Amino acid sequence: MDHDESQWHWDKKVPISLIGAIVFQTFGFGFWAATLNARVGFLEQSAPNINAEFAKLETAREANNLALNTLSGDVKSLLELARRNDSRNVIKDQADK
Repeated sequence: MDHDESQWHWDKKVPISLIGAIVFQTFGFGFWAATLNARVGFLEQSAPNINAEFAKLETAREANNLALNTLSGDVKSLLELARRNDSRNVIKDQADK
């Protein structure tokens, strides 16, 4: 039997525990990849639900912005009314003296 040194072959000095560790890591990587694939598949299926929820939140945000702008305008109107009323009272007090 002719042994060619350029060909790959097992060496008897390689411990069986190293071979076992490599096999264990290979199966572990395969399990991890399968689990990751399942998680990504679940997220892809739930993406339409998330987009629908996001659309609802966006609509609610727009409604809240409109309400906030309305309240802001109301507060400004009340402040202006209070200033005019205050200035009338000051003029009235000066006229009474």
